[in-house]
Amino acid sequence: NENIKIERVSFKNSSLVYHDEIVYHYELDALTTKAKNVSGYFDFSTWPETTFALQGRDDRDDALLSFSGFFFTQKREYSLDFHLRNADLTHFKYYLEAAEQLNISRGKFDLDLNLSISPESVNNELDWQGKAVFYEGDAQPFFLNEIPFRKINGEVNFIKPEITLSGLNGLYEERPFQLEGLLLTQPELYFDLNITTGPVNAALLKDDLSLFMGEYKDFSIQGEVDLSVNVQGFPGAFDIQGTVTTPEIMVENLTLPNITANFLLKQEELIINSLESESSEGSVSVTGKLDWTGDSPFYHFEIETSRLSFQNPLFRQLSNLDEFSGSIDSSFLMENKKRDNENNILNLTGKFTINNPGGSGFSLPDPLKGDIKATLDLSDNVLSIEQCKLSSGKIDGFLKGNLQWAEAALIMLDWEAQVSDLAQFSSIFGLETPLAGRAQLQGKVKGSWPQPEIDI
Repeated sequence: NENIKIERVSFKNSSLVYHDEIVYHYELDALTTKAKNVSGYFDFSTWPETTFALQGRDDRDDALLSFSGFFFTQKREYSLDFHLRNADLTHFKYYLEAAEQLNISRGKFDLDLNLSISPESVNNELDWQGKAVFYEGDAQPFFLNEIPFRKINGEVNFIKPEITLSGLNGLYEERPFQLEGLLLTQPELYFDLNITTGPVNAALLKDDLSLFMGEYKDFSIQGEVDLSVNVQGFPGAFDIQGTVTTPEIMVENLTLPNITANFLLKQEELIINSLESESSEGSVSVTGKLDWTGDSPFYHFEIETSRLSFQNPLFRQLSNLDEFSGSIDSSFLMENKKRDNENNILNLTGKFTINNPGGSGFSLPDPLKGDIKATLDLSDNVLSIEQCKLSSGKIDGFLKGNLQWAEAALIMLDWEAQVSDLAQFSSIFGLETPLAGRAQLQGKVKGSWPQPEIDI
């Protein structure tokens, strides 16, 4: 009957099936929500506008669901308000593409979300805004190569196209972390995230960072580090800028105390802006980069030491070096200029000064200065010296040959020395009968340290 007009329909203790085909076109179950114990109304008094308000419980986990707003039947204009309490993250993550990128596998959340389209909407696209509070969420973000984060709690605010993360915290490798930052969903997904964690197992951290470092991950590392990073860019094309601090860490067999490092990890390059190790036994500073854009990695490292004692933990792997005294100031360059398959062989050049040098049976009254050119084979622990010029007081020398350090240090060196004052030479080795004059000497040193054979 045309005279009959229904202005309002109210109901209670009902059920409702809601399927959203407007937001994203997933399979039917992805955006289908079934509610029970539904109460509410539809108001048609301002037709063709319909207003409504519904409240019920999720049929799966009894979460509180509230759904209200208005829509028009003859044009694409609506405003929908969702209010969820203690709802399942894995079900509702599909409503925003950026949230789906987080790859959430478990957790609960409270949500206040408005979805709307109006004649003022840009390009007649859906607008969204609101807030979400997460409880005990687990996520493996696709844009971070599915690195797992667990028990995430905190708040997220969003207004298209921005999603702001503030005060999120959880567990990374079972250690607490904090997360804040920004995600932009248009014109394409972009993120700028700050993550702080620590102390975290360095070996596990290395395994995760190796996901972004191609094939270069075949090295051992031990210890715990505090980590602060900024992750910025697009999925598949982002940079990780970070700071690492630790009281002690071991890389391969090298022990480094009191480390502070700043680095930039790009898609095919690791840049060490600074790496500082400092203690009462001296300091080490490293800068450089590792580039794996070619068929094999390319290394370039600049290393400086200051007052670095031979008793520093850095030298623990060098057999019997504890018999030496003194400290070293140095500046070295290590790189593998040739992009070939000999990834473990580095060119080494540099200058050094050993202050107060001494050892078993000898001591030098003057600093020992050197200028070296060599190659370093990391796989066999061999230093091959092409040339090394030495000077101390009135003594000038030259070395070339091989040094191998393992459980026992092996030496095979040719040497030359020009002594302009043999009296100084006598005092170095504590000779009872003093010498006078000058001399030019040459010979070989071979065998195992600390008792090699010396031929003159």
